[in-house]
Amino acid sequence: MKKRFNFALAGSLFALSLLAIVIFRTAKQISLGAYIRVIAVYSIISLVSAVWYIIVNQGLAGIKISEDMLPKEWSGEEKDAFMNNLIARRKRSKKALIILIPMIATFFFEVLDIYLLQGILSHLTK
Repeated sequence: MKKRFNFALAGSLFALSLLAIVIFRTAKQISLGAYIRVIAVYSIISLVSAVWYIIVNQGLAGIKISEDMLPKEWSGEEKDAFMNNLIARRKRSKKALIILIPMIATFFFEVLDIYLLQGILSHLTK
């Protein structure tokens, strides 16, 4: 069965990314101290959510596990418990990505601004 595009999730990720970028840019305009504090907070949030994702997801392997891949000596109950736990872990790890993606988008936007946009503008104003 083909997965459908989740417009609600994409919209909320876009809105959260936009909010994170606005907070970041506002802190940059206020003062250097505010900017540095926001960078520190965003970095900690990014690190914690990345570690959370890796721990809950038990690594970064994107392999789809099916019941026939599990050990043959496991009973049906053990296989069901493992598969239910796997589904629950994937749902919990998705929450970490909802936090992590806006943080990455903010840093990506800032890098683009520093290296690309300001570089282009400095060449245009010469």
